[in-house]
Amino acid sequence: MPGNSFVDEPHVQRIEKALWSREPSGTAAVLVGAGFSRNAVAARAIAGSMPGWNDIYTEMVSQLYPANVPTSAATRQWLLQQTGSTSAYLRIAEEYEAQFRRDGLDKLILRHVPDQQFEPGELHRQLLQLPWADVMTTNWDTLLERAGAEVEDRVYDVVRTAEEIPEARAPRIVKLHGSFPSSRPFIFTEEDFRTYPTRFAPFVNLAQQLAMENTLVLLGFSGDDPNFLYWSGWVRDRLGAKAPLIYLVGALDLSSSKRKMLEDRGVQPIDLALLAPFPTWPDTLRVQNANQWFLERLRAAEPYPSRRWPRPQAGPVPPLELVAPRADLSAPPEDSGLGNGDLETKIRRLVEHCRLTRLTYPGWVVAPIDAANYVWNGLRHRLIEVASGLGRLPPEERLEALYEIDWQLQVSLVPLRLALGDQVTGLLDELEPAFQRLDGTQADMFRALALSAVRLGRETGDEELFTRWANWLTPHVAHRPEERDQLTYERCLRLRANLQLAELETQVSAWVIDGDPFWDVRRAGILSDLGREKEANELSARALNEIRRRTTRGANDIASWSRESYAMRPAGSSPRLIEMITASDPQGSGCTQPVRLGRAGDIAHHRSGRCGSPDARSD
Repeated sequence: MPGNSFVDEPHVQRIEKALWSREPSGTAAVLVGAGFSRNAVAARAIAGSMPGWNDIYTEMVSQLYPANVPTSAATRQWLLQQTGSTSAYLRIAEEYEAQFRRDGLDKLILRHVPDQQFEPGELHRQLLQLPWADVMTTNWDTLLERAGAEVEDRVYDVVRTAEEIPEARAPRIVKLHGSFPSSRPFIFTEEDFRTYPTRFAPFVNLAQQLAMENTLVLLGFSGDDPNFLYWSGWVRDRLGAKAPLIYLVGALDLSSSKRKMLEDRGVQPIDLALLAPFPTWPDTLRVQNANQWFLERLRAAEPYPSRRWPRPQAGPVPPLELVAPRADLSAPPEDSGLGNGDLETKIRRLVEHCRLTRLTYPGWVVAPIDAANYVWNGLRHRLIEVASGLGRLPPEERLEALYEIDWQLQVSLVPLRLALGDQVTGLLDELEPAFQRLDGTQADMFRALALSAVRLGRETGDEELFTRWANWLTPHVAHRPEERDQLTYERCLRLRANLQLAELETQVSAWVIDGDPFWDVRRAGILSDLGREKEANELSARALNEIRRRTTRGANDIASWSRESYAMRPAGSSPRLIEMITASDPQGSGCTQPVRLGRAGDIAHHRSGRCGSPDARSD
């Protein structure tokens, strides 16, 4: 892993954290330099590669000091030896403008940076797919804005002139130094850089704000790049001791003295040339792979996107073994059972997949129907093999397997009786005498399955099953608010289904909730069914306020948002108890079980309109 061998790994991790710190954009901004344009793709084979500072500098020297003029030979030779020198770049550009006027310099730039002969490369798209707060660039070409138009999840406003700043909304692509074809001047000469803070004060102010509010990453610059020296120096001069750390990223090949100089100036280099096998690659390949490695690392740090749950993440394989693998929740092929290997291995593989899916669940009260169907379609073809093979596993492994599969069934809105009800109740009977010897995690799984057995007894009308495990759970969940509330709710639903209204009044009145406020919403639903509308609505309002208070700000808190959406439904909007019983069976199947808020099994019971059918959930 990178942390074991790469000296700049902690700084990469800091950028990752800033980039993914909030939705929809993080707290990292990027400044893109000319080196990144080398990742462009030639539209025609004869276009070659996008030129850089050295190419334009050589052309200017050749025109100012022609090789066929004897008096220019010595100067020409000396200037060519200065290729790569910042002061030489800017001074020659100044001379060129003096000799050929500004129009001549602009035409030289347009001719030697053939923007339309190149298309954005894959790395341009990868860069803009990341949630940068803003993207700034000193490049004149239009590669970034053209790549931005191809990115699906993010919409970029392009800022080419100071007049466009007020109307643009983040994320923006900010063209700091002009833009092809006509947003001029193209910042290039010594005088351009000297007068820039005055002539382009709005851009300077915008960059200052971004640098102060975000982690600033410089990509596509060398340590000698005039743009890098100018902007890093400007941040240091303007912000002083308050200047945040600037990260310079690339295959920099820095000496120890140059690294120390940059660090003293408030610039933290992340020298990707230190990563093996970079030292053995050609220069052009090193630069491209360094950029790709960095972008892949940032992309790999994305928290599992809840909007994709439970589908696996997909994407190109990172270019180096040093990239941390992205969480992959890929299940065995849906139509081929549990894959290869003996039956015990197949079940263990499925259980591990179920565990990973559960751990990344966004926390919906009821999963969206597409997600629920996806989980169920990936599970149902394997249940026969699971049922036949569970007996081969030790009891502790069976406990974990049934716990994970039962969780999947609940998310899929599939009643336990249609799948593994007998397996669950049989295992509970087997392990109950030894419950005290189970470790903490196993005890949690056992209680969860016991609660599922209580629900199974209620849904099937098995009073003996319901009573046995409800009584067993009562002392074991007394100090566990979430499990205690779940058990109380099951008791309320059973009393309601049996029309034991007096007992239901007593039970719901004695119900004290001190955990998840969403249980107050469920309790309010019961109160409403009993005709206590005012009390139900007041309780729902208090629960809604508490849910909102607990919502994590600046984060993708889907669990809280889901609870809030249900809590906003007035408790009194649900039908009265008797109305629900008489109207809940429109198909005449003989079912008298009403649909209740947030109960996966109840929703599954009704969703196909075949409540009396044993395959009520199978689609």
